[in-house]
Amino acid sequence: MFKRLPCIFVLSKENVQSRVEFFTVKQNFELSDIAKNPVILALSLEKRVIPRCNVLEVLYSNGLIGRVNAGSVTTALKLNEEKFIEKYVTKYQVTVPEMVHAYKCQIGLADLKEGDGFYKM
Repeated sequence: MFKRLPCIFVLSKENVQSRVEFFTVKQNFELSDIAKNPVILALSLEKRVIPRCNVLEVLYSNGLIGRVNAGSVTTALKLNEEKFIEKYVTKYQVTVPEMVHAYKCQIGLADLKEGDGFYKM
């Protein structure tokens, strides 16, 4: 993993632990999923990972995308901002109008759908 992503050495132990915990506990990733895509450990939980995971959960709960798994989450996280918004937010904003606001954290995700599947920042 370190060979594929040497910049991980600049992250604090706490940052790495919190990210690994989020992916393994909240997203049901295996450690091997993280080892295959170590770049996800370098991404900001608050600014990128949690908002995007919430968008995927909203889409899944509305039956608009298939099962959310390590592969789909990793793919969504690797997209640049413009492509992510185009593929997941803009595409479904008519069906789920609150999606844009939820992604920008202007409303709480509990306003979209009650449940335990969403993550607070």
